[in-house]
Amino acid sequence: MSSLLFQGLVPQNSEDEEIWEKPVSDWSVQDVCSWLQYGPLQNAAGLVQAAYSHHISGRALLRLTDNLLQRMGIQQETLRQSILVEVLELKLQQEIQQLLLIAECQAEQQ
Repeated sequence: MSSLLFQGLVPQNSEDEEIWEKPVSDWSVQDVCSWLQYGPLQNAAGLVQAAYSHHISGRALLRLTDNLLQRMGIQQETLRQSILVEVLELKLQQEIQQLLLIAECQAEQQ
C-alpha cells in the first residue's frame, strides 16, 4: 500500500523511509522539511527554511492556504500554487490510504 504513496520520492536513508510510511498529519517539522528537501518541490529555494522557521508540522502543512504562504514570505504566486497543489496531493494520498485501511479491515471481518 505504501508504494502507492509519495510516488517520486527517493528516501535518502532508512529514517526517511519511515517518514513516508507515516500519515502526513503525524509528520514532525523535520519530516516536513525532509519532504520539501527531497520531494517534488526540492528545487524551490527557501521552502525548507520557511517551514522550519514557522514550525510547519504535518498537520500545519495540510492546513496551508495561499494567505498563510504569503505571510510565511513565499511571494511568488506560481510557487504558492505549486505548493498548494502538492499539499492537495498529499491530502488525497492520505485519504486513499485511510480508505484502503478501512476496506482491508472490512474484508478481514467478513
